[in-house]
Amino acid sequence: TVADDCGNESTKEVVINTPAPLSVTVNPAAKTICYYDNTDLEAMPEGGKTPYSYAWSTAEDTKSINVAPKATTTYEVTVTDANGCTATASSTVTVKPVALGMENKSDYIRCNGDAFSVMPTGTLIPEGTQYTWEVDPNANVTGKVDQSTPVDAPISQTLTNKSNKKQTVVYHVTPVTDGCSGDVFTITVEVEPTPELTLTCPSDITKTLEY
Repeated sequence: TVADDCGNESTKEVVINTPAPLSVTVNPAAKTICYYDNTDLEAMPEGGKTPYSYAWSTAEDTKSINVAPKATTTYEVTVTDANGCTATASSTVTVKPVALGMENKSDYIRCNGDAFSVMPTGTLIPEGTQYTWEVDPNANVTGKVDQSTPVDAPISQTLTNKSNKKQTVVYHVTPVTDGCSGDVFTITVEVEPTPELTLTCPSDITKTLEY
């Protein structure tokens, strides 16, 4: 309302549109992944005035980012709208441990038809780790079977060498901890054949049996 010295007044209505307060969340707000996995995080701003700009704790400036932490990490994003207003949110990515630095192993079956037994070792083997494996083909050896369902250590199978020469069987073993795969390692097993006994008699020897 405006009034002059003579008391004349003029009124005009002015509407000021105020945007909703700026807020932001991160989708997902929390995520659990395996050690070797990755995940996407996306900033979800609401309110304020577009366009928005983004600043992540990783120094990235996009709406969404992909992360692959090796330890549990909290990621933070700050959103700034066209008016300079800011809002901040975060997401925690929890990393499940796996078996790391696994050592390749070897074993030797001296007596054909015996079993080998190997206890895995490595830099880190979390409690509860089990094992699956695949075996390289070898038609001369029986008893070698792939293991697709995780089982406890030690790793053991009974192998039989059908040939007359030493055979080698190679296992490719994957440690599995709480559904997460760790570092693959190999077990190389040598299997001796069953010894063959050959008797050779001179042709000029005559053996007499007396009753």
